[in-house]
Amino acid sequence: MTANETIDEALTALQGLAPVYSAYGYDRLDNHCPMMVEAMVTLGRPDAVMPWVEEAVRDHPLAPPPVQPIGDAWREALGEGDRFGDWQMLFGDELEQHDWSVVVGKWVPRFLTGMASAGAHGVIRLAHAVRNLSGGDTEIRIGEIADGLANWAAHYYELGGAPRRAGSLRPSEAIELVDFAPSAPGTTGSRFRDLERFPAFDGVGNLVEMDEDSDAFLNDLIATFAKAYIASMGINPEGSTGLVHAVTVPAAVQLLLPYLRAEDRVLACLNAWHTSAAVYATYGSAARGVHLEEYALDWDDLTDRAVTLGNAHAVKFVEACKRASQTQGEVVFPAAAKRAVEIYEAATPVDP
Repeated sequence: MTANETIDEALTALQGLAPVYSAYGYDRLDNHCPMMVEAMVTLGRPDAVMPWVEEAVRDHPLAPPPVQPIGDAWREALGEGDRFGDWQMLFGDELEQHDWSVVVGKWVPRFLTGMASAGAHGVIRLAHAVRNLSGGDTEIRIGEIADGLANWAAHYYELGGAPRRAGSLRPSEAIELVDFAPSAPGTTGSRFRDLERFPAFDGVGNLVEMDEDSDAFLNDLIATFAKAYIASMGINPEGSTGLVHAVTVPAAVQLLLPYLRAEDRVLACLNAWHTSAAVYATYGSAARGVHLEEYALDWDDLTDRAVTLGNAHAVKFVEACKRASQTQGEVVFPAAAKRAVEIYEAATPVDP
């Protein structure tokens, strides 16, 4: 079976699953299955996909069915999770009438100020869905575009203090001005809501300046938060699961840039900063000393260890770091990926 055939088989098996579910004492965890499939294939491990999928789909709830068409009142339906099926129907109809790139280019700009939606997974899931299509436009892959957009819309959420083009700093400079917010244990989405009661975060969205080079901005942003991930003291698995999104969000935005107009790329980059900074504010911690030379490691080994763990955040983070490393060539990326894998390995029970 080819890698592309594996994607189609896996997405078919995952079809109809809810975008969120309850587990581990939380009422709204995000369905990482489609993202995990695409990341494993991109990392060259399609052989691991179906065994992982067969385990993941057990007891996973089904998505809510359509209730009524959304139509022109789409703004009023944003954030209504029980209308996921209605959003699926809307995007499915649009994808039947237009090329998928046209639909992505139309709707992503409308959702950019809600990049924190679905605990920041709306933009990430859509980016994985878009990259699925690099191997061809099949019906099931087009359907995942609809599901990714529907997840973003149905669980829409806007952080306070939406960014404007008013700053003067690069992300690598602006991070020094991000204060850590007191947050109760919970999901990324619940921690984002905690930020509404943290006035020190109000101006963070306006710290950075965006020039015409979107990729250079995102490269700096991704490297900045990869370094922050390594340097944050005392990260446990829960903290890691949150903090990795400060990297995977801008990495996802980078995959979507080719389908956006120039002015929309600016807004996408500014909101990527805002969302990554929000993740850092709620999950980051005081910095520790880091010796990057200790972390040089073979990507194949890192990939195998992440896939063996079967942890979606470990796999997606390794993939995002590997991609950034290929572009930027910095040792910070294998260092960050290795630390994440080690954190999850340490928390995984070993079979006797």
